[in-house]
Amino acid sequence: MPRTPLLLLTTLLTLLPLQRATADGPSPADRRLAAANGWIYDDFAKGLATAKQTGKPLMVVLRCPP
Repeated sequence: MPRTPLLLLTTLLTLLPLQRATADGPSPADRRLAAANGWIYDDFAKGLATAKQTGKPLMVVLRCPP
């Protein structure tokens, strides 16, 4: 594969997530996707209680919005 298309593809895939992120947190579309998949945003106590109730591990992601 020629280098130019590969570089362009890599650049676009790198910048794509930056277009959706906001300083206010996840976009409404991301929140709907998360709710549909059982993810819990911004509520550690609820996540911990759910993990204990279901016996599943808890995964916490800390991030800084751009």
